[in-house]
Amino acid sequence: AKDMIEKNKIQKEVEIVGDIQKSLLSKNKKDAFPIAGINIPAKVVSGDFYTFSDLGDGKYGFGVADVSGKGVKAGILMANAAAVFRSMAKLDKPVSTIAKFVNNQVADSSYQGMFITAVIGKFNLKDKSIEYINLGHEPIMIFDKNYNFEYLKANLPPLGLMKMNNDDFFKTNKININNKNLMIYTDGVTEGYLEDGNELEVSGLEKELKENKLIKTTEIINHISQLLTKKNKPLRDDITCLIISGHQN
Repeated sequence: AKDMIEKNKIQKEVEIVGDIQKSLLSKNKKDAFPIAGINIPAKVVSGDFYTFSDLGDGKYGFGVADVSGKGVKAGILMANAAAVFRSMAKLDKPVSTIAKFVNNQVADSSYQGMFITAVIGKFNLKDKSIEYINLGHEPIMIFDKNYNFEYLKANLPPLGLMKMNNDDFFKTNKININNKNLMIYTDGVTEGYLEDGNELEVSGLEKELKENKLIKTTEIINHISQLLTKKNKPLRDDITCLIISGHQN
């Protein structure tokens, strides 16, 4: 009986961590909104995170991240990093400064060498420009209405490997996504299981987008969610994805 009481207590504490994580995720807006995201945890606590913040004047801060490792420790580290990111983004700090602060927080708080892969950036709705950093994360997918795909690989190592004293290390990249979509996802998407038991993979994701003529942010998010959860079985990994649209509304 004592063991059961203790297990229930631990489970409730884990659920609290999960609730805190969910509160840090951004809420999707109406269909016409240019940014949408999704996070489906494989367990109660997620090691993934996404967010976007309205910075005013048509500018938005955004981020997607994935912790190395699983379980409560990974979830606490992610919640810690997410809170720092959201605070820095709302202050409209430079992308490189946000990356440095999150990196140092992860370096101070990580357990047994854990680290975080991430994409951090800012989107200007007016001219469809994006300034970003890919820190050891999956390649960023970009595609147009004709489903021509291109990928932006990581240009820096993951967050939290070592502390940095200045912003210079976190060099940003700039691109324009006018009439294109940008998709950032964790490996839980491309390595997610389909109904037939096979992994989706990048080629499968491209095929789904093309065959279903998916362009709108919410349509893409909903389709990915349904595709990878059809069997209603335990997930292999957290499913996290963020879409930014550069199409005219």
